[in-house]
Amino acid sequence: MAKTPRGVKALLKRTQSGKLVKAKAYTCYRRVGEGNRPVGPKLGGVAKRLHDNVFRTDAHLPIGTDAKPGGAFRGPNGGLRRGTMVDSQVSALASKSARARKTGATMRLSKAAFAALETLNLTPAMGQRVVLDSARGVATAADVVATRPLEGQPGQFEVVIVELKTGYGGNRSAAATDKRGRAVQMRAPCRTAKDCVLNRHLAQLAATYALFKQEKGTLKALQSIHATKTSAALLYVCESKGPECFWLPDWWERRGSKLLDAAAERQS
Repeated sequence: MAKTPRGVKALLKRTQSGKLVKAKAYTCYRRVGEGNRPVGPKLGGVAKRLHDNVFRTDAHLPIGTDAKPGGAFRGPNGGLRRGTMVDSQVSALASKSARARKTGATMRLSKAAFAALETLNLTPAMGQRVVLDSARGVATAADVVATRPLEGQPGQFEVVIVELKTGYGGNRSAAATDKRGRAVQMRAPCRTAKDCVLNRHLAQLAATYALFKQEKGTLKALQSIHATKTSAALLYVCESKGPECFWLPDWWERRGSKLLDAAAERQS
């Protein structure tokens, strides 16, 4: 695996404009001000807003998780608890050295996630990098921001926004169905898209990537250190099958801004 280009980690951290604020009563995103202190109003999470405003929550969505998470993760919501812990491990280790990742990722799925990134020639630079839009009142965090060298362009590299999903071992393309068992489509702005696990995750990635691309100052600074391309990828890792990577299609990328508009709408 290639090393993270010099200056990328510090740049991503320095230009991050928000943070996840945790308290007893709530957990939310907020913009940061002087001293990295949270300022301004609470910002709604993109994933929750898309779930409420774009996905068909009135339909049945077949979700296939690994049948036996095992150990401490057995029982109701065991897969969810395991996924949350994997996300935390990957996020914590993404900003550290390759050696720390090899010795510190204690869960199998965490190790599998980093192994999959290495196979794709992606080097993690930062985990849980917050991106936001104050005007729309929404925010989220990229699971992993990675880099990879550009073939045939010495010294140039690509920055990749990675959405990581663990434990989804079923048919991710199986459509959600209404009460009569008929496949349903998503709501606007994706009315022509089948509502399924894969498309929901691609929609989330498209919105996250759109927020990142709005950071003109960050992109300009990255270009100054030879990051001449950006892209986004959805990575699935589970125990019942090998890892799968889906690069964000143009169709979804073009709808990123409209998905943010939809996420900004509050339910009455």
